Amino acid sequence: MSDAPFHNLEQFEKAIERLIEQADAQNRGADLDRLVSHLQRSPADVSRLASLLMMVDDDFRSPLKADVDAFRRFHRQKKREASDDEILKVMMKVYATKRG
Repeated sequence: MSDAPFHNLEQFEKAIERLIEQADAQNRGADLDRLVSHLQRSPADVSRLASLLMMVDDDFRSPLKADVDAFRRFHRQKKREASDDEILKVMMKVYATKRG
């Protein structure tokens, strides 16, 4: 989690990498893989980002939400909104790179 007022794309990717590394360090990588698999199969009628935030456990929810909010603030500062889908695509790209 970051206390930064905002995250640009690179900072957001690094924050997500740290959360993935934290999950791996806690031997929770398999849990993360199941969560991602579930998200990939879930219907798109509900925001997958919202689903992720509901499904992730408390240890990760607060830091993840703080990082997502910091990324959104960066975009708002640039007079642009980052959609849930855009945010999730960045997160999935980082996940694919880190967990292959």
